[in-house]
Amino acid sequence: VLPGSKKQFTLHGSGLNSFRLVTLKTLNIRVLLLRAPRVGPESDPYHQVFLNHGLEAASIPVLSFEFFALDDFYKTFKQPEKFTGIIFTSQRAVEATAMCMQQYAEAGFQQELMQKWSGLPAYVVGSATKTSADSLGFTCYGEDCGNAEELANVICTEVKPASKPLLFPCGTLKRETIPVTLESKHINYSTVEVYRTIADPCLENAIQDYKNEHGTPEFVVFFSPSGVRFATAALLKVYQSSKGTIKVC
Repeated sequence: VLPGSKKQFTLHGSGLNSFRLVTLKTLNIRVLLLRAPRVGPESDPYHQVFLNHGLEAASIPVLSFEFFALDDFYKTFKQPEKFTGIIFTSQRAVEATAMCMQQYAEAGFQQELMQKWSGLPAYVVGSATKTSADSLGFTCYGEDCGNAEELANVICTEVKPASKPLLFPCGTLKRETIPVTLESKHINYSTVEVYRTIADPCLENAIQDYKNEHGTPEFVVFFSPSGVRFATAALLKVYQSSKGTIKVC
């Protein structure tokens, strides 16, 4: 699974659901989740699921994000009258929107600008993205959609063909699901790339710290292709000389 390694990594399952079948009731079974843990007073839902099944889980952030071209984005964003609405498929896109207003909009104009955008629909994927967009004053729709395909279908039922475009701030690694679906229904949109995905600068040190404290995990769980690309080298470096088998999911 991890090319070039003398360490044995074995593919096991396809995600969180595969672990629900595990019945080993011992906290000696360790699971390393390569994703950002939840920050706040509530327990991390992934950690809790594994704990309920007798497994000890820990999370390490793999991805970081760089924002760019926010000045160009603001030139577009400050003209809501030219758009039918806005699309947010990630919290990062909402963060970019907040940053561009803070950096380029005069204080008095920010409230006026958001009042105009609040009168237009903001189509979002997931409750977390909705919460972020709500905090800025957007009027959100589609939060129950679990992915971009479902959100695209919602948009197609609500936006008329040949209407003014939807503004779509996104990352450089965006999938083409929404653009392809909207184009098939003749719904206009305007894409603006505002962030790129990079490796977390503390990734290798975090994995080494995990090894020092917990040893070798029985399972390592990836959550995205980018996570695989960025974390593989660090995992190989840290665990190359370790004994045992790590199952990769």
